[in-house]
Amino acid sequence: MQVKPNNSRDIRFDILKVIGIIGIFAAHAIYGNSQNSIEMVVQELRNFDVPLMVIISGSVFYHSSGDKQYSFITYLRKRIPRLIIPVWFFLVVFFIFTYLVTLAQDENQVFPFTLKEIIGSFFLLNYISIGYVWIIRVFVLVAIVSPLLLKFKQALSSRLLFLMSLAIIYGAYEVLASFILKLNVEDTGIANPILDFIYGRLFLFVFWQQICFYLIPYGCLFGLGMIMARMKNSSILLISIFAGIVYLILGLNYYSDAGSFVSTYIAKFPPRLYYVSYGIFMSTLIYLFVDFCLNLWNKLNYHKNQIDQIKKIILFISSSSLWIYLWHILLIYHGGAIFRIINIKSQAIERFLVWLILSVLITYLQKIFISYIIKRTTYGQKYSEALSVMFLK
Repeated sequence: MQVKPNNSRDIRFDILKVIGIIGIFAAHAIYGNSQNSIEMVVQELRNFDVPLMVIISGSVFYHSSGDKQYSFITYLRKRIPRLIIPVWFFLVVFFIFTYLVTLAQDENQVFPFTLKEIIGSFFLLNYISIGYVWIIRVFVLVAIVSPLLLKFKQALSSRLLFLMSLAIIYGAYEVLASFILKLNVEDTGIANPILDFIYGRLFLFVFWQQICFYLIPYGCLFGLGMIMARMKNSSILLISIFAGIVYLILGLNYYSDAGSFVSTYIAKFPPRLYYVSYGIFMSTLIYLFVDFCLNLWNKLNYHKNQIDQIKKIILFISSSSLWIYLWHILLIYHGGAIFRIINIKSQAIERFLVWLILSVLITYLQKIFISYIIKRTTYGQKYSEALSVMFLK
């Protein structure tokens, strides 16, 4: 199956999505406790990947929607199933496969996930889950607010006013997050009347920690991506410089308190200004770099046939990013057998290459198979829309 370049697509966004995916794979290939200095540097440098993916999602959304009028409910009916259904299907396959592997290994082997972790995975939670699926929740949340952000953008007279509004919303979020996190909202055992009022036990834990504290910051990044799609490079550069200054000031403050460099990872769950400013700084820089390279390459018109082939690969990875990401989760948990079979050490670079290549390959074969089912079978033709939503999007 081939992915043909679409002239209406902006290849910059596809390249940036691929860069984001590579960053995420690199992060997961490097274990958190790695003492390798190069791996530690890579782990820190790539910590812009999720903000980049969200910003680019905003750019793609606005590039495709422009000034269209969306029905909120109609949009959600189309968009949310395309995110949730493939993930839930994958989780069913993942847990069944893990159970069978557990049985095959040793009769005394214990299934590695509790019922809470299984349920938490289907709710796309951070901690009480298999991990890795929280990013899907981020995209579900920004998908929910994207039509509202579009209407908000259309109601304002200028991009600058929209950007300032996003900055004010994000500033309010920082104040709110600082207040609530100081109350230790995650600790349900604290007897605190203020906490009990704001927290309301489980419901408000989910509301604050799992929804609001991701919806607001990532929604603002999505909004930034929307206006970046139409901004001049000089304006994007100013945003990059501003974000870089904020990141530097916060980094120096953390360094002053700790006596050593402090990773942006400490401000990732939930996202705070130290992490967000670095994400914006790096994302905008990479955006400008990709734009410069593409413009230069188009002027040179060098090796056009080879470039077209590379574009097809980029478009496939970009358009198949969800399933590529899902299959890499399976490889994280069960890919160790591959290294034992081919008899090589499971080092970070090997894990990264194997997971990336196999995830892309499995997704490619999956799309070929499902496309065949849809075209050649009565069942496939009858349920073509459902199969496409679940496996081809």
